[in-house]
Amino acid sequence: MDDPYSHLSDEQKRSIGKAFREDNLEMRRQAHQAAIDYGKWTIATLFAVNAAITFAIRDDLNSSADGWLVVGMFAGVLLSGLSAWANWGLIASMYDKCSSPNLAIGIQYYVRPESNRWISVTHWLSLLFGIGSGVCAAIAVLTIFVPEVTA
Repeated sequence: MDDPYSHLSDEQKRSIGKAFREDNLEMRRQAHQAAIDYGKWTIATLFAVNAAITFAIRDDLNSSADGWLVVGMFAGVLLSGLSAWANWGLIASMYDKCSSPNLAIGIQYYVRPESNRWISVTHWLSLLFGIGSGVCAAIAVLTIFVPEVTA
C-alpha cells in the first residue's frame, strides 16, 4: 500500500499529526461536554414527565388528552433526550479512537474511524421521538379544544 504522505518531510508529518490529534482531542472534549449536557437535560426532563403524569392523574379534564400528553412527554422528552445523549457518547468514543498518541510521531499513523451505524441510528431516533412528541402534543390540544376530534 502506498504511503499517501510520502511527499511530506518528517517534520511536516509530525506537525500535521500533532495538529490533527489536538483537533480530535478537542472534538472529543466537546462531544463529551454535549453528552454531559444532554444527560443533565434528560434528568431534568424526567421531572417534567413525572409532572405530566401527576397532572394527568390529578386533573381529569380530558382523559384522552391526558393520555396523549403523557405519551408525548415520554416519547419526546425522555426517549429523544436519551437517544441524543447516546449519540454524543458514541461520537466522543469515535473521536477518542481517532486521536492516537502516535499522531504526535506523524500523520501516517492516523487511523480512519470505522463507520458506526449506531451514530446514525441514535441521531434519527432522537429526531423521530422529538417529532412524535410534537405530534402527540398537537393531538392533545385538538382533543381539548376541538371536542369533535374525540367523538
